Amino acid sequence: MWICSKFGFYSIVFKEGSYQVRAREKKDLVNLITVCGFHGKEICEFKMSDYQYRVLIDKNELFTVMEILGDSIDYSNFKSMIDHRPDQKNKPYHRIWNVLAEALGCYGEYLDKHQNNTKKPKYRREFFWGGGV
Repeated sequence: MWICSKFGFYSIVFKEGSYQVRAREKKDLVNLITVCGFHGKEICEFKMSDYQYRVLIDKNELFTVMEILGDSIDYSNFKSMIDHRPDQKNKPYHRIWNVLAEALGCYGEYLDKHQNNTKKPKYRREFFWGGGV
């Protein structure tokens, strides 16, 4: 499961008998450990992995992570909020949004690949924030 939050970007998997919260940036796991109160949790480092940093947690701790992340939603627009967080604003969340919009549609549009729709819409940030029709 991928989670984009105001504390960081995480990939959570169940592997080798425990849940692993994985991150590409150590500061994201430091943020998570802090807000979840997981004092003393060790951040493991795997230099030859796509997610270099990991924390091992049990099922109850996973529930805590989900509760804390859910309770942290105090904004009406994630992309706008993230631009104001110095430790998170350089993440590619806008690009992720664009990729998903192109693949799945947005603003009431849906690209139906099953109806031979060959006209693929172009989603650009400028389109939605004042740059044309």
